[in-house]
Amino acid sequence: MSSKTASEEIGESKNRLKIAIVGAGIVGATAAIALSRLPNVSVAVFEASPGAQETGAWISLSVSGTYNLNTAIKHLTAAQKVRHRYVSDRVQYKGAVAYRKVFPESQIADIKGLHNDSSSWRKDGEVMFLSRLGLGQYGVVAIIRETPEVAAKLHWAKNTGVEGLQRLQEHFSTWDPIIGQVLRTMTDIDAYPLDSAPWLEQLVRHDRIAFIGDAAHPTAGAFGLGAALGQGDSWALYRSLQQSYTGDGRNLTLPTGGQTAPEKHYDLRRALGLYNETRRHFLGRVWLQQGLDGVDAAYIAQAASDEAQWIRKFQERHKNQLWMTEHDVEAAFVNTLASEAHWSKEDNREDSVTARL
Repeated sequence: MSSKTASEEIGESKNRLKIAIVGAGIVGATAAIALSRLPNVSVAVFEASPGAQETGAWISLSVSGTYNLNTAIKHLTAAQKVRHRYVSDRVQYKGAVAYRKVFPESQIADIKGLHNDSSSWRKDGEVMFLSRLGLGQYGVVAIIRETPEVAAKLHWAKNTGVEGLQRLQEHFSTWDPIIGQVLRTMTDIDAYPLDSAPWLEQLVRHDRIAFIGDAAHPTAGAFGLGAALGQGDSWALYRSLQQSYTGDGRNLTLPTGGQTAPEKHYDLRRALGLYNETRRHFLGRVWLQQGLDGVDAAYIAQAASDEAQWIRKFQERHKNQLWMTEHDVEAAFVNTLASEAHWSKEDNREDSVTARL
């Protein structure tokens, strides 16, 4: 039962904000959960995929991602009708393919020496992950360099067949024998050619559009933070819209009795400004770190033939990155809000210059 008066409900419904979310993956779902908690909104989610994909079994949450999801999930929303999606034409092949499979844990029960926790092996820029996923499932992910010609023959989330699995077995034959033992229990594996695209420097457009998740910063698996970054975007957007929902001093005259009610609305320009300012600096630092990691990888690879030297260089260059994995989006939003008078003035000055040009 609503605790609002008839005047308040009419005043709100007149300016209801319609929100369309394009993409119903883990980030789109998080955004739908969070934004549906806002007053006086209607949320629709558009998705082309007919159902959930197995890839999601490998999604993990960082400390910041767990906090954002737990906060948003307090109020779930009803499912929305599936519509269409539009994809960027700037995506290009990254130079590597992820081979992945999730299967029953019983399949590897007889392998002696297999670690109970997640394990990874790295060599020459390539990686093998093995991990128990819970719920009786086990996962394998191999990220290896492939030529564009090889990648062009592969299709996203499609089985590579016995030949593809045998090729992987040969590729990892000189690595840890435990990898070969796990691969020999498998009957097939799926391929995921990794694509990348430029990250957006500005996350909003035209005071109407906000980019979140891979639409703003396609990580292509970097840092294993794609879902957490997108969830951080969702929370920042929710808080920004929440902060912008105010009355503007005007009164709405109701159709009966000559009553008046405050006319509340969302200041979208302000909301998207808050969102952009909250996220773009942190995301810019993550983007910069990706470039630095590429330089570090070349430095570490110089010691490929000397394991002790390789470990030393790896530990030297892979310092603590808690600033990334435990980034506090709520604190960043509060700081952005506190400094709004300063950065909004700068934004207005830039807009004036652009208008004159």
